[in-house]
Amino acid sequence: NDAATIGVVSRAPAEGLQRLGRAGRIVVADGGSTDQTVQRAQEAAGSTSPVTAIEYARPAVDVLRAPYHGLEGRPAAIRAILREALSGGAAACVFLDGKLTSASGAWVAHLLDPVVAGSHDYVSPYYARHVFEGALTRSVVYPVFRALYGVRLRQPATGEFACSPQFAQHAMDQPFWDLGEAQTAIDLWLASAA
Repeated sequence: NDAATIGVVSRAPAEGLQRLGRAGRIVVADGGSTDQTVQRAQEAAGSTSPVTAIEYARPAVDVLRAPYHGLEGRPAAIRAILREALSGGAAACVFLDGKLTSASGAWVAHLLDPVVAGSHDYVSPYYARHVFEGALTRSVVYPVFRALYGVRLRQPATGEFACSPQFAQHAMDQPFWDLGEAQTAIDLWLASAA
């Protein structure tokens, strides 16, 4: 149910692919939307990049658990898109959240280019944030990631990233997808796997 924002999200990859002179396909993971999200994505992307919708099963909500404020079923959606990218022989795969309103063609091209060039298997954005935003990530998560892995991955828990087919296959082979923790930690786990 992201009809209000999906237009921006659909145009960005289409423009990014044009900037790189590459062809591609936009895949919308649809968990049963009822507000014409898929149709609006198709309209916004135009004829430059075809839009395909794939359905994924959203998990049942457990009323006895504390409420989760993210997207229910995000691991299933990511898994479905990775499966689609691998079966389609994609050279790279970019993930954008359906509620993202700041995506642009240049932004997507910057995510895609290192993966398509073969120099990186995982690319994460570096957000320009207000000094008081992201304090936990900036002061705890980033330093731990840098100490553990020796990489300067500023936003390891981001929902937007690009990956190679090799990384997609590696991620698909892991048992994490079916664990209970996947629901709340999928983005951080993917960065750790990278």
